[in-house]
Amino acid sequence: MAPTGEAARIASDALARLGSKLHHRDQTIVDEFSDAVDVTLVGSEAGESARGKPAIAEFFRAAFGWPVRICWEWSGIDVCRQADILWFFAEGAAVITADPGENRKPYRLSGVLALEDGVWRWRLFHGSEPVTGSG
Repeated sequence: MAPTGEAARIASDALARLGSKLHHRDQTIVDEFSDAVDVTLVGSEAGESARGKPAIAEFFRAAFGWPVRICWEWSGIDVCRQADILWFFAEGAAVITADPGENRKPYRLSGVLALEDGVWRWRLFHGSEPVTGSG
């Protein structure tokens, strides 16, 4: 079930833009992030952590050199908003494309967006791959 309302649309649009720019290796992906000193990106793999826009730009330069392309498909988003801050939790799959095919992994993302000069920008991106185990 897709969430409804303005906050859900804002989060869905931000997720779609980020996923598309990542998949297409679009250098303007960095513009999706805030200029705030404490803007943070934490991916699901060891070492995927960047704080500050210059470090985030370097993260994406490295990611665009990977032999795979990544985007996401979301099955659900929970979102809340207070004034110019929006936070959400999304659950779905990371879609990893490489020759000769495609692989999907469960993926979760929590994020914070802030309205800055009329544009919603990422303040926090925190991705994770849920681990299933025997307990």
